Amino acid sequence: RACNGLVNQQWEFNNGQIYLAGMENSKCVDLSGGNTNDGTKIEIWDCNGSVNQCVHWHPLASTDAH
Repeated sequence: RACNGLVNQQWEFNNGQIYLAGMENSKCVDLSGGNTNDGTKIEIWDCNGSVNQCVHWHPLASTDAH
């Protein structure tokens, strides 16, 4: 589906986790099967604070953005 800016396409970053907006922090981005290897598929899952839901944000330098 095309991006439309509705709440079901909005995410919030807080305390090292990415939450689905409007879900009262109950749904998070999760690495499938608890796998933390490169290339692992992501899914939306109940937030549980496990390592496969922890995110480290590394913003691009302004000269790297296109």
